[in-house]
Amino acid sequence: MDEALNFLRKNLQRESELEEEDLQKFALSLSILNFLKASSLQPQMMKYMRNKNSLFRQILINEEQHSSPMISSMPIDIENSFLGREMNCLLEAISGIECVQPYGDVSYRLISKIADVLTNSNTCQVFRISNITDDPMQDMYRFQKEIYRQRKQYEKDYWIDVPPKYFDSFDAYQLQHHIDQHYIFTQSNGVALIKMFLASKVEKNEEMLRFVADPQLNEQQMFNPEGSRRGLDSEVHEQAQFFE
Repeated sequence: MDEALNFLRKNLQRESELEEEDLQKFALSLSILNFLKASSLQPQMMKYMRNKNSLFRQILINEEQHSSPMISSMPIDIENSFLGREMNCLLEAISGIECVQPYGDVSYRLISKIADVLTNSNTCQVFRISNITDDPMQDMYRFQKEIYRQRKQYEKDYWIDVPPKYFDSFDAYQLQHHIDQHYIFTQSNGVALIKMFLASKVEKNEEMLRFVADPQLNEQQMFNPEGSRRGLDSEVHEQAQFFE
């Protein structure tokens, strides 16, 4: 599993100057992705796909930074494999200095996936060999493009027709896993992390969002309403009210 992930990481980092090279690069990435998705459907393989946070983040960063515009319509959606069902993995990809950029295709997919995990709406569509025609790569391109189109349509439709209670059919393991992901999200200040990720990388915004996320800063402001530098200056405090 580590070899497959490292191959994908290195392949996505490769710069391709010619269209033919780009298609070869994309074909290899899709083939590895399909292996990861197929593995995600096999319970015995899931233990080998846990705790891959660093590789997961680097793969997404490489996809974003080194891919041609074709990737925006046919993404390497590794987040829809089992790797993307772990909240720690998803949050780490949008946290810290080295992370994907906000307001792009990759960040859109990640934030959508975080919502999926919280609502247990996980889908992992695998390209089947039985669907191959005379041009296997074009078949795979069409498949990948179609599932991303469906994904975006699902996001639009969800808010129009909200599904019924999704946890009614859970068994004990599924329910506990779902509870664990909610716990990780809340304990990691997930909402504040997403706010910080979407805010521009400006010092004032980062300070403002730390204020929202850190209860100690809130307490300092409460007991120091004059706004000394132990807490937050008044301008940043006013902006922080927008997020409360």
